[in-house]
Amino acid sequence: MSSSSAGLTPQQAALRAVRDRYECGALDYETFRDAFERLLKTDDPAACQRILDELPTAPTDVLAALDRSASPPAAIPVPRRTPRLPRRRTFFTLMGEINRTRHPWKMGTHTTGVALMGAINLDLTLAALPQSGTLNIALLMGEVRITVPANADVTVHAFTLMGSSRALGERSEGIFAYAHDDGDDDPAAQHHLDIHVFILMGEVRVQRSAAATTAPARL
Repeated sequence: MSSSSAGLTPQQAALRAVRDRYECGALDYETFRDAFERLLKTDDPAACQRILDELPTAPTDVLAALDRSASPPAAIPVPRRTPRLPRRRTFFTLMGEINRTRHPWKMGTHTTGVALMGAINLDLTLAALPQSGTLNIALLMGEVRITVPANADVTVHAFTLMGSSRALGERSEGIFAYAHDDGDDDPAAQHHLDIHVFILMGEVRVQRSAAATTAPARL
């Protein structure tokens, strides 16, 4: 019994000791209740001491924590967040350029680019692409260049009233230059894109890159 129990009967001191051990976490509730009830039935100092001697003195939860700290927990993988894409995306300029060739960007399920005079340059290897999407480009006079990723199945319809059209492996020049490429029609491809380009006067070039783009984004 500790000195703090001075002035108490052996039974009272033992009851206090049991309560203190329970409050510090050394005893679970069932052990505490059993010891408390046994102490209430006896006032014999020796019997009270035997009941205390049978009880654990160290907090069980602290010991368990020390055992767990011996080996660090395995790292929990954090799922990669997939960017959410807009359903419709539109680019427009009156006279100038539309460039998406230097920084990551998002393509919509239906993406449209329009310019009267100038250039439209799109690098789809930098874009978060939908699993299935449509890209429509219209230009009165100028140039269109589109780079498509290696992991996309692409169908291209490129028409130039006067100029040249290059659609992946197909090429056409002159008046009413039309180039069409159906792609590989690969069901295992990560992305399926349908590209339509119309230019009144100028040049359109759709080419494939050796680089892939990101995984399909959420819609």
